[in-house]
Amino acid sequence: MKVYKLELEVETPLVITDDQTTNVLRHSASYISGSTVRGSLLTYLYNKKKNIEQEINDPKLVFHPAYLLIGEDVARPAHPLVFSCKLCAEDPIFTELSKEVVISRNVKKAIPIKCPKGHPFATKSKGGELIIERKENNKKTFKSVKLDNYYTSIDSIGINRKLGSVEVGMIYSYVVLSPKTKFMGLIFDQGERVSELDVDKEFTLYIGRGTSRGLGHVRAKLNEDSKFIDKEIDRVKTAVENLDKIVILRALSPVFNVEIENDANGNARLCSNPTIVAQYISSGLLEYPLVGDKNYLLAGMSKVSGFSTISNIPKVSLQGAKSGSLFFYKSSYDLDYEKLVYCELSGFGQFSYTGFNILEVYEL
Repeated sequence: MKVYKLELEVETPLVITDDQTTNVLRHSASYISGSTVRGSLLTYLYNKKKNIEQEINDPKLVFHPAYLLIGEDVARPAHPLVFSCKLCAEDPIFTELSKEVVISRNVKKAIPIKCPKGHPFATKSKGGELIIERKENNKKTFKSVKLDNYYTSIDSIGINRKLGSVEVGMIYSYVVLSPKTKFMGLIFDQGERVSELDVDKEFTLYIGRGTSRGLGHVRAKLNEDSKFIDKEIDRVKTAVENLDKIVILRALSPVFNVEIENDANGNARLCSNPTIVAQYISSGLLEYPLVGDKNYLLAGMSKVSGFSTISNIPKVSLQGAKSGSLFFYKSSYDLDYEKLVYCELSGFGQFSYTGFNILEVYEL
């Protein structure tokens, strides 16, 4: 098993967006999803005449979301109990989530009435938004990340192919990520698939919309991190033991569990709910209800969908817990930290090979 760090640098304007009904396309993604990275890499290998059928039929590579890289810091989605003040000009960010709150299960105590500067009833949750977290002297600090600062706009015109002239009324506007913007993600290789596919250390991926028109050219650098697993085991062990064997998982991608249920007419249908099953981690890990009978705090819900280039039809659309959501578990005996880190890397349950259900142990 190997862990690779994947650094992505935007070379030409990048736009990843949901379906649009106007002629203005705006980049709407706060990160590059694992499914997007996987699709673009397999397309790259296919064009290089590599045999990718084995990876398609028996996947061994797990692609984590690629988040904004600022200097040496990687932005992460804020959990629901990270707040900012609507009145403070410098937008201070803080959280009231603590060991005391988790153990006492008193979430109300973690919802502030006023900000650190004393403004009453002016706080708002940053759940799901990008932030940079640093830990100094056993105290966490938070810094807001405004993705709009990395945007630029471009316009293009449509050309009539028969006449070779401008098509009247065909003017398109794009709000895109600027070149030089960087992202960082992980690839977890559960075999020797990277070596088998002879993946280059540096290559160009084509991501998002308009790649045939010069958009979305992204420079990728792939480097093995041989010490990642050992360092992550130490970090996870410290985080869990400092919280009296309570495990907090933060979603880095949409999280959902697909089930089949019958509707009012008795017809079977697929449904999704924002839960993950504890046995994916360890049989000794139990759900730890924090709000009523729920063991999770949601940053919101997000739609999970896509488009198959093989069948040329849309994929099934599901609802999942948004990135930044927190899930709480309690270990009933000595926890296998190596297995927990393996689950971090391989994903928790269904669809992890397509970049979903990726979570990390959150350290207070």
